[in-house]
Amino acid sequence: MLSIAKLFAGNEEYYLRLCRYYAKGRGEPPGVWGGGLARLFGLFGFVTEKDLRAFMRGFRPGDPPPGDSGVALVQNAGKDGRIDAFDFTFTADKDVSVSWAISDSADRPILERCHDEAVTEAMQWVEDQFCWCRTGSGGTGMRVKAEIAYSRFQHCMNRAGEPNLHDHVVMPNVGVDEFGVTRALDGYELLCAKLDVGAYYRAALAAKLRKYAKIETELAEVGFRIKGFPEAVRVGESSRSREIEAIASERGFDSAESKAVIAKETRGKKTIEEREAFFERTRNRIESQYGFTAKDVQKLSRTFNWKPNEKSKRALIAAAEIRLLDNRNHFTKRQARIQVLQLGVANQMTPGQLLKLLKDFLAASHVVELEGERFTTKGVIKQEAELLTLAESLTEGQGLYVSDEVIHRHLAATPADEMPDEEQLAAIKYLLQANTRIRILNGFAGTGK
Repeated sequence: MLSIAKLFAGNEEYYLRLCRYYAKGRGEPPGVWGGGLARLFGLFGFVTEKDLRAFMRGFRPGDPPPGDSGVALVQNAGKDGRIDAFDFTFTADKDVSVSWAISDSADRPILERCHDEAVTEAMQWVEDQFCWCRTGSGGTGMRVKAEIAYSRFQHCMNRAGEPNLHDHVVMPNVGVDEFGVTRALDGYELLCAKLDVGAYYRAALAAKLRKYAKIETELAEVGFRIKGFPEAVRVGESSRSREIEAIASERGFDSAESKAVIAKETRGKKTIEEREAFFERTRNRIESQYGFTAKDVQKLSRTFNWKPNEKSKRALIAAAEIRLLDNRNHFTKRQARIQVLQLGVANQMTPGQLLKLLKDFLAASHVVELEGERFTTKGVIKQEAELLTLAESLTEGQGLYVSDEVIHRHLAATPADEMPDEEQLAAIKYLLQANTRIRILNGFAGTGK
């Protein structure tokens, strides 16, 4: 799962507080730097409070505090109201989080490596595909490719104290182009990439689990499941999700955006717990509640030699095509990419292999490219042609006809407060008397259709 949030002035205090905890050797592991711009500025290893504060406010890290001769990297550095950074939160699927939390000291690093490498690969893909700056005053000019910097903070639990392995990847709103010029990032491009990057991360995580932990994954309604993982543990350790779903249902909301608002409204205070204490508490509680132990996690590893072949690749693409053309006659390249990556979590393919498969699919002989990176298939075009031919034939000849006498007889029996107005009466007569077999009525909502 992936969420992306904009961080404004003041939001950085949460992450700076984490830096202070880490400096004292408490709580979670220290944050670490990544990205091409971080390397350019010589930022390697652990994140310091001073560097993160300067970077998020738009100043060069390592310089004096903002306002004290710090070097501005963007036009509005230090100004209130600017987007200081973007928080990419990568969350491992619940099966992975629980397995990681209760594993013994030999197996836990393997699962953690899977998550770490998946986040690293996903952020490299973000930098390669979605990081742009705009030139000109106020960013009104052309787009230029940009390298970025980001700091990663790994957490082990949610606010309910349940296993929830996730990384906050804080990306300061600064990019650098190939000529070394720094500017603010194109935030719209980043925010629109949420589904793409989330699907990429999950596909990478599933591939790493198979590679390093010999754990097999299967497609779930959202994300993936570990084959053989107990459903009771999966559901029981997702109390925070159930709470948000219940409140959303009570309010009549169903969108991801509304649930994000509810999550923010209802979240409790973040607690800092020593990791070893968390692991011991979690192991004991889950064993007591569900009888699920570290030895059971080891049993999830299995030897399987299944590898993708042409048949399995065709099956994946066929499934993606069905989803893409469900209730629509075309799809975009982005929609196709998301579907292939989402379906790939149950396949023995890396994200790179899945994207190569997507490229081959879009170049297939039965796929037709339209304008604006939109695509359809020859089969859909054929169906549309047949539908138009049928529609034309149905327009010939007289269809249903109801006389004025019958219409007025029914109107005479209609209560006065339900009588149609003049425009509605015209619509009734059109539907019942028009000289065509196909009659289409179009109108605004609330006009009494």
